[in-house]
Amino acid sequence: MGLESVSNPQSQSNAEWMKWRSAAVARGIAHSTEIFTERAANAELWDVEGRRYVDFAGGIAVVNTGHRHPKVMAAVKAQMERFTHTCFQVTLYDTYVATPAIRSLARRRLRCSTSSRKNGSLTARSRSARA
Repeated sequence: MGLESVSNPQSQSNAEWMKWRSAAVARGIAHSTEIFTERAANAELWDVEGRRYVDFAGGIAVVNTGHRHPKVMAAVKAQMERFTHTCFQVTLYDTYVATPAIRSLARRRLRCSTSSRKNGSLTARSRSARA
């Protein structure tokens, strides 16, 4: 079914959006409901028909904080004022390599690497990991 046979779903029902989904998205991408989210806040979301749901299946980016947590929104806004996205493999950017978690991991890796070199050999585990 082509999109030309489907009415514009803006402000339409979940069923109308499903017609667009069927016409525009590959069948290999699965979904467990036919609910189209209009908006979300904290642990709740509202569909395009105005029905409210408790979001028991939040996406990976909202599981710990809920939808639109103020601190997350502020961090996103700050990032968006700098740039939206670059391909790190082409142009590098600081936040990819300098977040606190990544700095901590890098320090641990450097300590392990330095200590292995001081001992004159790599541990068996290090050797197998590099092979």
